[in-house]
Amino acid sequence: MFRGFPDEVIKDLASEPLSQHAHKWSLALSTYNSNEKLKKFYKVLNTNTDGKVEFVSTMEAYDYPIYAIQWHPEKNAFEWTKPAVAHCPSAVKTSFLMAEFFVCEARKNFHRFETEEEELKALIYNYPTVYTAPVYGFEQTYFFC
Repeated sequence: MFRGFPDEVIKDLASEPLSQHAHKWSLALSTYNSNEKLKKFYKVLNTNTDGKVEFVSTMEAYDYPIYAIQWHPEKNAFEWTKPAVAHCPSAVKTSFLMAEFFVCEARKNFHRFETEEEELKALIYNYPTVYTAPVYGFEQTYFFC
């Protein structure tokens, strides 16, 4: 996952608080280490801590294009209402590098809609966004009814 990242970004990710963690639940590293099935299927790429528990922050499957991240790479470039979100150059670069990685992975899938009409009906643009900040912490939200 991080193979194409510049050395300076990798160094900054390892030494600075660039990733936004906003979760109540996580996979403790001790749980991962005690589960042979998890260890056989996933490789841990990095960990983090909440001050008490070291948890798996990023992992990827050894043999399949399956990835798990327990942080928010999108927030560095796009969330400006929370002071805890890093906006330094390396943090913003991380957002775009992660996006590039996942888009490249998605391009490997050649599944398509059978018709253009079917595709047009499925697009998210068919649904209105609702401005929800500052109540919910997100600028906009889609509600599917």
